[in-house]
Formats: sequence, structure tokens, C-alpha cells
Amino acid sequence: VVSSSDAIVRVFSFSKGKMKRAYDESFGKLEKRFKQGETFGLDAIDFGRRVAMERKYLASLNDVPPSNAIFDDSGTFVLLPTLLGIKVVNVVTNKTARILGRVESGERFVAISLYQGTPKKDHQMQHALGGANKNTIKDRENSESDKNDP
Repeated sequence: VVSSSDAIVRVFSFSKGKMKRAYDESFGKLEKRFKQGETFGLDAIDFGRRVAMERKYLASLNDVPPSNAIFDDSGTFVLLPTLLGIKVVNVVTNKTARILGRVESGERFVAISLYQGTPKKDHQMQHALGGANKNTIKDRENSESDKNDP
């Protein structure tokens, strides 16, 4: 995945050395699609606010590196920050699976990262979050009874 300052995200097949997909997320392209009737789930006022924020962002682009785009662990989805939010695109079917952060009208996501590892199991945190199950409670009772035995 290569993202550049022209706001086009290009997905390459490195084994073949060819470009598989190109996603044009430029400001002009999105504005044109909105005027043609594609609302992206936004009203005109919210879209106008985002357009104003995008113009301000593009004016300061000399100081800011271009947005990044990343793959998920499976290599099926690419996540890219756009004017609308974080767009999750299935590169196999070439369809937008989801747009995250669409309700955040005051935010412009520029750089993203994705953690896909397995978190370390912490029984104390799990209990504090209300996720304690019967096995956890039994384990705690057994450990307390072991401490009380002489």
C-alpha cells in the first residue's frame, strides 16, 4: 500500500510488480460525488464543515506528511484515513466495508495504526471491567482457601 500527497492510495502486488487497485480519496473527487447526490450518510452542513477542515489541512500540507494506509493481518482489508473518516475497504471485492469515525465531525484522521495481537489476560482487569465469570471467582476462592490452610 502506497499513499501519496495526491490523495490516491495505490495497492500493489509486489510478487507481480503491478498495481492491483487505486483508491482516489482526493478532496475534489469526494466533493464531486457529494454534489452528484452521494451523501455518504452526512448532511450538507456536516459535509461543508469537513470540506472547510480539509481545505485548512491541505493548506498546511507542506508541514505535514501524507496520510498513511495500512493492511489488516489477513491482507483482505485496507484501512485509509479520508475526509469522511477511516474507510475500511475490502481489496478482494473492491467494496467499502465500513467507515469508522463518521460521526466525529470535528476530527480529521490523518495517521492510523492497527493492533491485531492477542492481549495478555489480566484477571484483575477483567474483574474490574465486570467480565468476571464463574471460573475466575472459583479460582480466586480456591487461592484464598489455600492461603488460609495451615
